[in-house]
Amino acid sequence: MAKSTETKTNTHTSAVKESRDQLVEDLKRVIEDAQHLAEEAKGASGEAIRAKLEDARADLEQRVQSLRGTGQHVYDEALDRAECLEEMIRKHPWRSVAIAAAAGLVLDRFFLRR
Repeated sequence: MAKSTETKTNTHTSAVKESRDQLVEDLKRVIEDAQHLAEEAKGASGEAIRAKLEDARADLEQRVQSLRGTGQHVYDEALDRAECLEEMIRKHPWRSVAIAAAAGLVLDRFFLRR
């Protein structure tokens, strides 16, 4: 059973990392598009600026929807990981208490030295 939980955790971790990386890439593209639009707007006429603005707005809306989807995916993965952790704690309560106590001791020693 521990292997199954560990496999689920590893799968969730890689999925969250992929989603996070996709989110970062989308944000970078939005910033690059905004910078490119600003450069093009310097020498363009009013009508050309409006057309570019509409294109940018449509692209931005598409990317926002993509980011929302990615955010929802990350949220769902976090919930799955929380459920997996809860399941592991319920199966091994004494091990969980020991790990929490050890972590508390380490943190206590860390903060006492400062």
